[in-house]
Amino acid sequence: MNRNTEKRPAVFVATDSAMESTSGGIQIFTREYQLILQMAGFHLNNILFSPSNGLREKIMRRIDRNPYRYFIPEYLANQVLSFCQSKEVSTVFLNGEDLAPLSEVLKKKQPDLQVILLSYGLESADYLHEIRTRSWRSDFSRVRSSHVSRLGRLLVEESKHRRSVDAVLCMSDFEAEIENWIGAKKVLVVPRLISLIPFEWDPMLGRVGFVGRLDHPPNLEGLRLVLEELKGRCPVDFKLRIVGAPSRFGASLSRQFPFVEYLGVLSEQDLHLEAKTWSCSMNPVFCYARGASTKLAVLLGWGLPVITTLEGMRGYEWGADIPIVADSPKEFAKALLSLAFDARKRNEAKAGVRRICESSVTADRIAKRISEFLLSLPHNHTESY
Repeated sequence: MNRNTEKRPAVFVATDSAMESTSGGIQIFTREYQLILQMAGFHLNNILFSPSNGLREKIMRRIDRNPYRYFIPEYLANQVLSFCQSKEVSTVFLNGEDLAPLSEVLKKKQPDLQVILLSYGLESADYLHEIRTRSWRSDFSRVRSSHVSRLGRLLVEESKHRRSVDAVLCMSDFEAEIENWIGAKKVLVVPRLISLIPFEWDPMLGRVGFVGRLDHPPNLEGLRLVLEELKGRCPVDFKLRIVGAPSRFGASLSRQFPFVEYLGVLSEQDLHLEAKTWSCSMNPVFCYARGASTKLAVLLGWGLPVITTLEGMRGYEWGADIPIVADSPKEFAKALLSLAFDARKRNEAKAGVRRICESSVTADRIAKRISEFLLSLPHNHTESY
């Protein structure tokens, strides 16, 4: 792509909430995609909407349990098509899997549109983990037939969406394999960005920390597995500080495990003040959840020593060291205790984090990949750049 050429116009369809300036995963991913697509040569025209949540939609969701329906307002397809036709725009980016059904309507009315899905991960991937973790340490006897039926419907709907989507940009090699399996025509992995913005680190002996959603099944499962391994083997001055919502999950963990201190939800400023006291941070994900672990980029960007897993590193690309990786909950707990009480290991890990951040893939490199990928698509109407 010649950076001196005029940028190609495109439509970027997203929810209002995805464009908010908050630190949630969807908001971070949306900002990254917008930045990279602009660097790849696109001038993005945002079309934003609020998900359908009226009385009719609420009733229909109870009657019709099919997934991905009644989320997109009926007017949205015509609004996108009208803009594309009036401005001679031929490329539409759909921001998130929930918008995938829109592709079918757009393609029926304007087959020459190039529709690109920006996937944050398939809902079916996380729903399987939700089903599995409902039967925490049991034999799946609590799984209902309705859960199994919904998982099947999710997969069928996701496969159906791929018929009308020209290409999918996803977050990890794991997601790319699933995309190929369910019938995506073309797939490109877009790794996460890491911005090194370290703060003054003043770790307290024996204190480690976790930040993340506690109602996300992979997060909660990983925490539970590690906490069970720590129980009975950690010194009395060991403290695991948990930041996140909902509070009922955090409060439950603090009641179960005396070394857990639940802090609730903190402001960004208070979170920085808290995290600077951690000997290390943790990303205990032991399953292949949808998308990528946003919090890993945040923790690395803070310059903190991080313990993660192979599954927790999905969706990242760097050329130097890797974080401290634990293959099992037992090894994870062992690594936590080591960093919590060994200053030399903490400092070595912190130096490794800086090398990781400095060697991480850049937005410019990702933009080049996207540009070349879209140019390779058949009948993509991108001859002008």
